Amino acid sequence: QTEAASQGVRRRVRHAEPVFESWQSVVCPLQVLPCGLHLRASGEQHYQGHVEGWINRKYQPANATLIVVGKVPNLDEAEAAVRAYFSSWSAKPGTTIGPLLPPQAPTHSADRKVLVFDKPTATQTDITMACPMVPWTKETYIAGKVLGSSVSEIAWRRLREKAGVTYGAYAYNSAQPGGASSLMIGGLFQNNATEFAMATYLELIDKATVGDIDPSIVATAKWGKARETVLAQQSSNQMVNYLIGSVSSGRGLEYLAEIPEQLTGVNIDQMAALMTPCKGHEIFTITGPLQYASVALENLGLEYEVVDWDALHQEQLDEKELKKHLKKKAKWEAKKAKKEAEDAAKDAASSAG
Repeated sequence: QTEAASQGVRRRVRHAEPVFESWQSVVCPLQVLPCGLHLRASGEQHYQGHVEGWINRKYQPANATLIVVGKVPNLDEAEAAVRAYFSSWSAKPGTTIGPLLPPQAPTHSADRKVLVFDKPTATQTDITMACPMVPWTKETYIAGKVLGSSVSEIAWRRLREKAGVTYGAYAYNSAQPGGASSLMIGGLFQNNATEFAMATYLELIDKATVGDIDPSIVATAKWGKARETVLAQQSSNQMVNYLIGSVSSGRGLEYLAEIPEQLTGVNIDQMAALMTPCKGHEIFTITGPLQYASVALENLGLEYEVVDWDALHQEQLDEKELKKHLKKKAKWEAKKAKKEAEDAAKDAASSAG
């Protein structure tokens, strides 16, 4: 199982879209996004050993919480059956025994960065923003979620309903085990709306930071979170996931009984306080045609970096994969040059006529 798992991780990384793979390798080290296990291979054997070691360390009894949901007529018999079934499970020999504690929340934030990944063939521009928030505690966890839902509603109204430059814009609060918390905003936009979308993102951050949010939007977000406590627990599978989520995040089962009081107490001032570390420390990524992104960012007065994602991608490939990639790239460039030549000839003929 360990071999299959590590091979699966390797396949998913190698078969990821090159732009996204390079995006991860640039953005993850900035300690804003919860990128999870992100490994950059420095050799097949090293890579395989790193993945297997992490899997063996994580998947052991000391890291496990067993939750049983369903019709259980006899609790004693159910517990006996569980103990009999799992009694032979133990950590792999040589593995450190004990719970694997989550990483602590980042203690510093990068200055604002705007990273552009040029993708000339993109018909829409993908724009994401992530910024750090105050590390969450059991007392502020739900406030962060309400904040994310509130910003998401404003983004939807402005970018989708009013401007119509996207099929959907969204925002949410990402809260990770250990306390790391961040605000995320994202969406796919018309290429020629890149400037408008970026300007809207910046305005959303400004408003959230000072608490300039319509109280009715916050009230609706709170109501939505309250409904989730029921709607998210209708089936046995939903119940299991809901309970596991509370345990694995570090909130614990007792937190579930505290939700009503904490949700009732969420207010705009509390939400604004959570945004203190965000402004000026955002990480923006823009994936789309550079010709639109560069004009938009220059008009907004934002410094930016164009990431050579293809070079980063090539570093991940072995000799056979690199050869295949370069062949495909050369074919695409030849096709592009041919089309440009044909278009130029048509333009010349039209001018002459």
